[in-house]
Amino acid sequence: MPTPRDPLRRLSALAAAGVLCAVLAPGCNSAEEKPEGEPYTPPPPETEDSIGYFLTQLDNQLKAWTNLKLGAQSQSEQRTLRSLERELAQVTSKRQADLLAELESRSPKNRGVAAIALGFTGDAAVVGPLLNALADPDPLVENNALVGLGVLADPSTPLGRICHVLASDPDPWTRNNAAYAMAAVVGAGGGDACAAPTCRDALIDDEPGVRAQAATILGMLGDRASVPALGDLLYDEQPLVARAAAASLGAVARKENEVLGDVARRLVDAAARRKSPLLESFLLELGRLSQQHNYGDDLEAWTEWAYRLP
Repeated sequence: MPTPRDPLRRLSALAAAGVLCAVLAPGCNSAEEKPEGEPYTPPPPETEDSIGYFLTQLDNQLKAWTNLKLGAQSQSEQRTLRSLERELAQVTSKRQADLLAELESRSPKNRGVAAIALGFTGDAAVVGPLLNALADPDPLVENNALVGLGVLADPSTPLGRICHVLASDPDPWTRNNAAYAMAAVVGAGGGDACAAPTCRDALIDDEPGVRAQAATILGMLGDRASVPALGDLLYDEQPLVARAAAASLGAVARKENEVLGDVARRLVDAAARRKSPLLESFLLELGRLSQQHNYGDDLEAWTEWAYRLP
């Protein structure tokens, strides 16, 4: 688990908490789909080396990974998740060429599985094909390509297309996955001129997961221009969004000391109006901001401290 002294990892965890939506296929085609009217030819029996068998097994592993990624809480579940990710990295790297070929196949199910699986290869060479898959006519493939880019988290990933999806796609889960991909790339040290303005606009998205992740990205970027809007999100009806806003405000203030007083006052004002456990989250963030004082749960003392700051 991230610690108070590891704010970037904490922000990255917020970005992935409860907002990933990988749309995995219920099954995979072992052969290309036949155009209507062509005679049916039974496929040969599948072996462990066949692409159909491989994709079916891979699809099951990816479904298990998705469930663990969203729900793993105990140490045992976290260990299982890490073990599964290591296994996925091994099997996808060995058959990277096959997965790239399936990403170009006529079967949307196969393209969808390949799109998310390629992210586990850890190879920057798959960034281009995954970005191209964002134009796929099948929403499953587009969404899984976004998740794949997030799993890959290559800092060299150009964010222009992802920004476009986040800013304009009508589907909330697709915007969610675009924010997930962007957060992963930015968290790995990447960036793009479009990231901050796109995320500022996304702070008023109808989907809570998008708002939370956009806030997280702005915190990673240290975007001081977003401080007023992030302060408004402290009052968001969704606790996940309010916590993300608080953590991001703290991250911005640690990078831009000139806004420390403004951020601290926004946090204490929100803390005075919100009940536990959000109150506790806001006080915890104040504790991370103060290097010389720690007033614990004494909100009055924190308020006096905040309003003494320039």
